Amino acid sequence: MILTPFVYADMDTVCLIYFPEGWVSYLQVESKIRERKCERNSVLELKLGKESEYTKETLLMLSNKFCRFDRNRGIEKKTLSCILYSTRARNETR
Repeated sequence: MILTPFVYADMDTVCLIYFPEGWVSYLQVESKIRERKCERNSVLELKLGKESEYTKETLLMLSNKFCRFDRNRGIEKKTLSCILYSTRARNETR
């Protein structure tokens, strides 16, 4: 079996992003991803504080923007865990 060195992806890194309170836009998430130097295929763990008004629907929207869909995604209470697809959010069609 022949493997090319270009298929390597570091999935051993967890990119933890925490927003303790208030409104968080996908642009703020994108900014934190770049600030923390997260890379494609690392584990993205997005935690929202207890005072956050976010719902599972909001975390689902953020996962639509940033997560891979060929890997597991998890949304539990106020935490999203997934494999990062890109450091930039996906575009929306209208």
